[in-house]
Amino acid sequence: MNLFYASDFTDLWFELKKRGATKIYDNLRFTERARTAKHFNKIDTRCCDWWIIPQIKQRWNLLISGNQEKDFSDYLCENYFNRENNYSVLSIGSGGGNPEIKLARHNCFSSIEAFDISDEIVAHANKKLKHENLPNLKFFTADVYEFDFTKKQYDAIMFHSSLHHLKNHKSIFEKVKQGLKPGGLLLLTHEYVGANRFQISDEQLSFINKVYDEKLPKQYKLRYDGIHYKQSVSKPGLLRLYLADPSESSESENILPLIHQQFKTIEEKPLGGNLLHLLLKDIAHNFLNEDENISQLLEELFATEDNYLNTGKQSDFVFGIYGVS
Repeated sequence: MNLFYASDFTDLWFELKKRGATKIYDNLRFTERARTAKHFNKIDTRCCDWWIIPQIKQRWNLLISGNQEKDFSDYLCENYFNRENNYSVLSIGSGGGNPEIKLARHNCFSSIEAFDISDEIVAHANKKLKHENLPNLKFFTADVYEFDFTKKQYDAIMFHSSLHHLKNHKSIFEKVKQGLKPGGLLLLTHEYVGANRFQISDEQLSFINKVYDEKLPKQYKLRYDGIHYKQSVSKPGLLRLYLADPSESSESENILPLIHQQFKTIEEKPLGGNLLHLLLKDIAHNFLNEDENISQLLEELFATEDNYLNTGKQSDFVFGIYGVS
């Protein structure tokens, strides 16, 4: 693990162009908790990460439900919440609220409570909620480390791409168990469980760069500024990652071992990401048009990642459903 890499300076330069020096400087002036909250205040429509690609979303649907048109909310409601219409859910780290809105549209949930540490992102989620007729959904601001889990009883507690931003997972899982009803479920719907701080092995990084060099035509390496090209794939330096977001995957590799100790695994499905996560970072916008060339290239990348995982590697992202053991 290095405090910084040469690529950090390149990323900082593009971040300066994108956000401005003042906003970068602001990150240095706050406590760790405040900097984390400020990081999630950003509502940036120019995101260029892999999850914006429609075909990636279809791949996740396929891996979770067996049908690329059936997302995680449909799958959960068909298989776990189909006996009555008064289930209650708590969602922790709800961000912009899209997953929770999807769940609330199903008539099996009488109550979905969703919170995040960021006031601005909660306000953004509530703004979306005004356009929906969903009285069963509530967004509010809270800190998971201070939230009282003993006051409520939930049929499910969900983390949607948020658990890896937390630490002291053993303590959090104890609180989750306090908040669940008998027979309640812990849900990880799209969670990063790979190397801490994205400090992947040199072997994995070498594999990603080999694919990047050999399989991606130059036009798909264009950055979002429309001028410069991504030259190679790198992992972030610890200093830059910590300054940008102190919560980012600080203890992510502990998540699954602790869950397996404290919960009963009902199902756990790999979602990959070992190749695609860093390979497509900053260039995903090039894959938004679903033409034949892009579709074929993405399918080839999917097969390459699957082959890599089939050598015995643990998936960096998972979908999981767990019960109290």
